[in-house]
Amino acid sequence: MDFKSEDMLHLRYRPTNLDELIGNKPVKDVIKGCIKSRKLIKLFLFSGMPGSGKTSLARITGRTINCQNLKPGEYIACGKCDSCQYTVEHHPDVIEMNMSENGGKEEVLKVISHSKYNARYNFKVIILDEIQGASAAAKQALLKPTEEPSPRTVWIMCTTAPETVPPALLSRSSVHNLQYPDVDNVARHLLKISKKEFNPKVISGLKGYYVRIAKTSNCQIRQSLILLENVAKALEGMPKSKAGDVIREQISNLGNLQPLVMKFLLQLYTNKIPEALSVIGTIENNKVAEFISLVCSYSHYASIYIANRGLNKSVGRGFRDVSREIWESHLDKQFISKKYLIPLRVSKASINATEKLRRGLIAINQVLLTLIYDFVEG
Repeated sequence: MDFKSEDMLHLRYRPTNLDELIGNKPVKDVIKGCIKSRKLIKLFLFSGMPGSGKTSLARITGRTINCQNLKPGEYIACGKCDSCQYTVEHHPDVIEMNMSENGGKEEVLKVISHSKYNARYNFKVIILDEIQGASAAAKQALLKPTEEPSPRTVWIMCTTAPETVPPALLSRSSVHNLQYPDVDNVARHLLKISKKEFNPKVISGLKGYYVRIAKTSNCQIRQSLILLENVAKALEGMPKSKAGDVIREQISNLGNLQPLVMKFLLQLYTNKIPEALSVIGTIENNKVAEFISLVCSYSHYASIYIANRGLNKSVGRGFRDVSREIWESHLDKQFISKKYLIPLRVSKASINATEKLRRGLIAINQVLLTLIYDFVEG
């Protein structure tokens, strides 16, 4: 029997233009305006939780502004010209560096030197991903080229921790905090893809479960598509009467970390460290990344929720839409209860532990212990 091999849904439906990127309308509107008017901002900072679309937006921006057929008033690359034929990984004018892996001063100086060369197409685009992982010397080296960038160079920094970016870099950046899309947007996206990919029987079985899939995946597009594909494959050849049970089982397999995360956080928040240690002993290595992502996300929003009660009404009640910079500045000015610092410390500790894993300083089975240690010592 011959088997067909194909890319997974989250790879085949990776966004290639601004319209395909789900959510984050405010920052997309800024990028669209820059491209349509041909007046580009030379330094961007995209911040947000893992999976919120920072790197995708940076890559799309780099690809679009180098399109050779883009006319004034347009903002979507043609996909046909010489420039558009390159993938981001191989584009001669788009340089992407993961600063957690290559964040030393020497690596940054090489990129700065390269940015001075003439672009083959329109612009040199330098994407510095995970900028929080760069060394202090590397960040210092970036001050001069970003203050007086070459006419044909655009710098884009991406980070999960904007507070680690030097104030001098922040002050000259166009800063945008990216959020996960809302549940309805993700559910509509999943339905649209299902109609293209699956047979009517599978689509019928999925009916009514798109919102649940989106919620279980924490509204992360990549995770939502992975879960959708798993559910669809499980439904193949399954009687319609059993569809509900199959879907609930698949969702349960992915979502069973949620109660564990909540239990873990409550124990940390109340300083019950031995109990927190007992929880992490039940987490399998292949679930650590998902677990720590949920810990970081829930703690971040717990901080915002506590802080939001004392914010000026002009900020608004939708605390999920309040950027970290806004609510932290209000906290400092209004001396709001320091209770918010507890979940904020957990959020920062989870980010630090993830960075250490990416740098190869710790093994996967040490990540959660490192999180607890950093929280206690912090």
